[in-house]
Amino acid sequence: MINKCFEFKDYNHKRSEPNYTTVADFYRYCDNQNNVLKSLANCLLWQPSTDYTVGQIVRAPGMPAGHIAKCTTAGTSSEEEPKWTEGVVTDGTVKWSVYDPESATDDKITTASSKKLDKIGGAITGPISYDGSPKTDIELVNKAYVLAAIKAAVSAVTKTLSDNMHSQYPVGSYIYSDKADNPANYLPYMSDTVWEQTAAGRVLIGAGTADSGTVYKAGDKGGEEAHKLTVDELAAHSHTFEDAPILFSNINPADTSCIKPNTEGTCAVDTRATTSSGGNSPHENRMPYLAVYIWNRVA
Repeated sequence: MINKCFEFKDYNHKRSEPNYTTVADFYRYCDNQNNVLKSLANCLLWQPSTDYTVGQIVRAPGMPAGHIAKCTTAGTSSEEEPKWTEGVVTDGTVKWSVYDPESATDDKITTASSKKLDKIGGAITGPISYDGSPKTDIELVNKAYVLAAIKAAVSAVTKTLSDNMHSQYPVGSYIYSDKADNPANYLPYMSDTVWEQTAAGRVLIGAGTADSGTVYKAGDKGGEEAHKLTVDELAAHSHTFEDAPILFSNINPADTSCIKPNTEGTCAVDTRATTSSGGNSPHENRMPYLAVYIWNRVA
């Protein structure tokens, strides 16, 4: 019996959401997907080391185009897939009749089961058989319908895998790599996404409020590779200046200020500059770094 295939959207809830998907939920979803695929394989695809009964129909990519194989002698299939050719093929202890159902006639193929499956639904509970031309519009007896069922199953699985990848790398995701390849070119099921190389020469920091109280908003840019200090940014300091000694007789007794020798009256002050030092160049302002390619998904 084929189980109902679970919907991925019901098992894709983040931890921040109500009724988020637990590990047990995800295991249950994976088990369901495996059971559905296993049921599909058992009904339609050849399998190694498997018991087959007379009348069962299988398909395999290695068969001639448009051909199917019908079990004519019950037994167990080989561990390795046989070489499929039109006619009788021996596979372990199983014998298959390999043919093109489009050109087959009633006298060449015996009916494996009188049961039919209709095109409007219903569970596949037994082997799919071919017994010539359809008797009614709802009988499942043609290759096209079986191939459509396989295609639909493959499409469903592909969509599930694609949804998983898109959920893992949503718009706004960043990927770090030492290769310049665009992630859309090598991530499976992500060829429809758009990525931009970004943040050249920059490091990424977390958005929010830092311990210092500084608020960083997502998308803000700041910092500089090299920085020239301003006067306000210099550490507080002083300079020592030595001048010639002043004789006691050169001090004005009225206000104890100094006066030049042989001069009376207002004291004259000498202003002198110290010799400048330093190259006035910006200093290195970067932490030790390793350059990699950073890609941001934008669509």
